[in-house]
Amino acid sequence: MAKINLTSVPTKSLLNVIIFGGGIILFVLLAILPAQRESKALDGRIEEISERIKEEQILTPLYDSLLKKTQMKPPEGLNVVPLEKLKRGETDKVGRTFQKMAKESNLQLAEYSPEIQSMIGETGNLKVSLLLRGDFFNLQPFLLQICRLPYLDKIEEITIKSASDTKEFRLRLHLARE
Repeated sequence: MAKINLTSVPTKSLLNVIIFGGGIILFVLLAILPAQRESKALDGRIEEISERIKEEQILTPLYDSLLKKTQMKPPEGLNVVPLEKLKRGETDKVGRTFQKMAKESNLQLAEYSPEIQSMIGETGNLKVSLLLRGDFFNLQPFLLQICRLPYLDKIEEITIKSASDTKEFRLRLHLARE
Protein backbone atom coordinates (compact mmCIF):
# COMPACT_ATOMS: atom_id res chain seq x y z
CA MET A 1 0.00 0.00 0.00
CA ALA A 2 1.02 3.44 -0.71
CA LYS A 3 1.58 5.80 2.12
CA ILE A 4 -0.04 9.18 1.88
CA ASN A 5 2.25 11.93 2.76
CA LEU A 6 0.23 14.72 4.40
CA THR A 7 2.81 17.25 3.37
CA SER A 8 2.12 16.44 -0.27
CA VAL A 9 -1.67 17.29 0.12
CA PRO A 10 -2.24 20.94 -0.56
CA THR A 11 -3.39 22.90 2.51
CA LYS A 12 -6.18 24.56 0.62
CA SER A 13 -7.67 21.19 -0.34
CA LEU A 14 -7.30 19.91 3.22
CA LEU A 15 -9.01 23.02 4.55
CA ASN A 16 -11.86 22.59 2.04
CA VAL A 17 -12.34 18.94 3.10
CA ILE A 18 -12.42 19.90 6.80
CA ILE A 19 -14.94 22.73 6.20
CA PHE A 20 -17.12 20.54 3.97
CA GLY A 21 -17.01 17.65 6.51
CA GLY A 22 -17.81 20.04 9.35
CA GLY A 23 -20.74 21.43 7.36
CA ILE A 24 -22.11 17.91 6.83
CA ILE A 25 -21.76 17.08 10.56
CA LEU A 26 -23.37 20.40 11.50
CA PHE A 27 -26.25 19.73 9.06
CA VAL A 28 -26.79 16.27 10.58
CA LEU A 29 -26.77 17.67 14.13
CA LEU A 30 -29.00 20.68 13.46
CA ALA A 31 -31.45 19.34 10.84
CA ILE A 32 -31.67 15.57 10.73
CA LEU A 33 -31.54 14.63 14.45
CA PRO A 34 -34.28 17.11 15.55
CA ALA A 35 -36.40 15.98 12.61
CA GLN A 36 -36.05 12.36 13.77
CA ARG A 37 -37.10 13.30 17.33
CA GLU A 38 -40.11 15.18 15.98
CA SER A 39 -40.95 12.22 13.76
CA LYS A 40 -40.92 9.88 16.79
CA ALA A 41 -43.20 12.27 18.71
CA LEU A 42 -45.58 12.42 15.75
CA ASP A 43 -45.58 8.63 15.53
CA GLY A 44 -46.64 8.50 19.20
CA ARG A 45 -49.48 10.94 18.57
CA ILE A 46 -50.55 8.97 15.49
CA GLU A 47 -50.73 5.81 17.62
CA GLU A 48 -52.85 7.59 20.25
CA ILE A 49 -55.22 8.96 17.63
CA SER A 50 -55.52 5.59 15.89
CA GLU A 51 -56.43 4.01 19.27
CA ARG A 52 -59.11 6.66 19.79
CA ILE A 53 -60.45 5.99 16.29
CA LYS A 54 -60.66 2.26 17.06
CA GLU A 55 -62.52 3.01 20.32
CA GLU A 56 -64.93 5.30 18.51
CA GLN A 57 -65.55 2.68 15.82
CA ILE A 58 -66.44 0.22 18.56
CA LEU A 59 -68.64 2.69 20.47
CA THR A 60 -70.39 4.31 17.48
CA PRO A 61 -73.09 1.61 17.11
CA LEU A 62 -73.84 1.84 20.83
CA TYR A 63 -74.05 5.62 20.63
CA ASP A 64 -76.38 5.42 17.61
CA SER A 65 -78.70 2.98 19.37
CA LEU A 66 -78.82 5.18 22.49
CA LEU A 67 -79.52 8.21 20.33
CA LYS A 68 -82.43 6.41 18.67
CA LYS A 69 -83.83 5.44 22.08
CA THR A 70 -83.75 9.04 23.28
CA GLN A 71 -85.67 10.17 20.20
CA MET A 72 -88.52 7.78 20.88
CA LYS A 73 -92.09 8.91 20.70
CA PRO A 74 -93.85 9.60 24.00
CA PRO A 75 -95.61 6.57 25.52
CA GLU A 76 -99.12 5.75 24.44
CA GLY A 77 -101.75 7.26 26.63
CA LEU A 78 -99.81 10.50 26.99
CA ASN A 79 -101.85 12.79 24.82
CA VAL A 80 -100.82 16.36 24.34
CA VAL A 81 -103.54 18.44 25.94
CA PRO A 82 -103.93 22.08 24.94
CA LEU A 83 -103.23 24.43 27.82
CA GLU A 84 -106.32 25.87 29.48
CA LYS A 85 -106.17 28.33 32.31
CA LEU A 86 -107.67 27.45 35.66
CA LYS A 87 -110.47 29.80 36.64
CA ARG A 88 -110.16 31.57 39.97
CA GLY A 89 -113.18 29.82 41.48
CA GLU A 90 -111.86 26.39 40.53
CA THR A 91 -108.59 26.55 42.46
CA ASP A 92 -110.16 24.89 45.51
CA LYS A 93 -111.10 21.84 43.39
CA VAL A 94 -107.47 21.20 42.45
CA GLY A 95 -106.65 19.61 45.82
CA ARG A 96 -109.53 17.13 45.47
CA THR A 97 -108.40 16.35 41.91
CA PHE A 98 -104.88 15.51 43.10
CA GLN A 99 -106.31 13.45 45.98
CA LYS A 100 -108.44 11.44 43.53
CA MET A 101 -105.51 10.93 41.12
CA ALA A 102 -103.25 9.78 43.98
CA LYS A 103 -105.86 7.28 45.16
CA GLU A 104 -106.25 5.89 41.62
CA SER A 105 -102.47 5.43 41.42
CA ASN A 106 -102.27 3.70 44.84
CA LEU A 107 -100.44 6.64 46.39
CA GLN A 108 -101.27 8.64 49.49
CA LEU A 109 -101.43 12.43 49.14
CA ALA A 110 -99.90 13.51 52.45
CA GLU A 111 -99.68 17.22 51.70
CA TYR A 112 -101.15 19.64 49.20
CA SER A 113 -100.01 23.23 49.59
CA PRO A 114 -100.50 26.01 47.08
CA GLU A 115 -97.98 28.84 47.36
CA ILE A 116 -99.73 31.88 48.82
CA GLN A 117 -97.69 34.43 46.84
CA SER A 118 -98.73 32.80 43.57
CA MET A 119 -102.39 32.86 44.63
CA ILE A 120 -102.28 36.57 45.42
CA GLY A 121 -99.99 37.71 42.62
CA GLU A 122 -100.85 38.26 39.00
CA THR A 123 -98.22 35.89 37.61
CA GLY A 124 -100.69 33.70 35.75
CA ASN A 125 -99.33 30.63 37.54
CA LEU A 126 -100.41 28.84 40.66
CA LYS A 127 -97.44 27.10 42.27
CA VAL A 128 -98.39 23.94 44.11
CA SER A 129 -96.35 21.54 46.24
CA LEU A 130 -97.44 17.93 46.66
CA LEU A 131 -96.10 15.32 49.06
CA LEU A 132 -97.00 11.77 48.11
CA ARG A 133 -96.17 8.48 49.81
CA GLY A 134 -96.19 5.06 48.28
CA ASP A 135 -94.41 2.66 45.97
CA PHE A 136 -91.99 4.06 43.40
CA PHE A 137 -93.64 2.14 40.57
CA ASN A 138 -96.97 3.86 41.28
CA LEU A 139 -95.43 7.27 40.60
CA GLN A 140 -95.42 6.86 36.81
CA PRO A 141 -99.21 6.42 36.45
CA PHE A 142 -99.69 9.43 38.72
CA LEU A 143 -97.32 11.55 36.59
CA LEU A 144 -99.13 10.46 33.44
CA GLN A 145 -102.42 11.61 34.98
CA ILE A 146 -100.86 14.94 35.94
CA CYS A 147 -99.62 15.43 32.38
CA ARG A 148 -103.20 15.05 31.14
CA LEU A 149 -104.37 18.00 33.23
CA PRO A 150 -105.24 20.84 30.85
CA TYR A 151 -104.04 23.51 33.27
CA LEU A 152 -100.61 21.98 34.01
CA ASP A 153 -97.98 24.47 32.84
CA LYS A 154 -94.87 22.63 34.01
CA ILE A 155 -93.41 20.30 36.58
CA GLU A 156 -90.67 22.27 38.28
CA GLU A 157 -89.18 19.64 40.56
CA ILE A 158 -89.55 16.03 41.62
CA THR A 159 -87.73 14.88 44.75
CA ILE A 160 -87.71 11.26 45.87
CA LYS A 161 -86.77 10.24 49.42
CA SER A 162 -86.70 6.84 51.04
CA ALA A 163 -88.90 6.65 54.11
CA SER A 164 -89.00 3.73 56.54
CA ASP A 165 -91.16 1.40 54.46
CA THR A 166 -92.21 3.53 51.47
CA LYS A 167 -90.92 6.35 49.31
CA GLU A 168 -91.81 10.01 49.63
CA PHE A 169 -92.27 12.06 46.48
CA ARG A 170 -92.28 15.85 46.57
CA LEU A 171 -93.52 17.58 43.44
CA ARG A 172 -93.55 21.29 42.64
CA LEU A 173 -96.00 22.13 39.90
CA HIS A 174 -96.96 25.29 38.03
CA LEU A 175 -100.61 25.43 37.08
CA ALA A 176 -101.84 28.01 34.58
CA ARG A 177 -104.58 30.25 35.98
CA GLU A 178 -106.41 33.39 35.03
